[in-house]
Amino acid sequence: MSEALPAGGIVTLWAGWEVALPPCRHQQNDDESWSAWGRDWVLEVQIHEVPQSVDAAHEWLDGYTGMMNTSGRGWQGQTGQQEGEDAGRKVYRLAGWLDAGYVTLACCLSYLDADQAEFASTLIGSITHS
Repeated sequence: MSEALPAGGIVTLWAGWEVALPPCRHQQNDDESWSAWGRDWVLEVQIHEVPQSVDAAHEWLDGYTGMMNTSGRGWQGQTGQQEGEDAGRKVYRLAGWLDAGYVTLACCLSYLDADQAEFASTLIGSITHS
């Protein structure tokens, strides 16, 4: 069942990961992934608690463009962008592969307006590992 985060805030996931979110709803899914969503965006997260290969990162980011090396508190990784369609409307995506050594967080933030690219980058950059 989803939980409301009406004022936004930091959500502790598991395996040392946290994310700072704007006002939204969030939940852990039956498939052990985690999701958060607002009016016009959705963040999907998968946490891998065993070391992942470089091939796994390439597979997660396959089809994304504008690849960038990035880092945050406790992790380093890559992000990539993608444009697509969902239910007849244009959708933008920013995917990330965040490696904290022994644990990896794979995420994809989907949003509806190209002007939200900075929001997407900031949200993924707010993810921390300790």
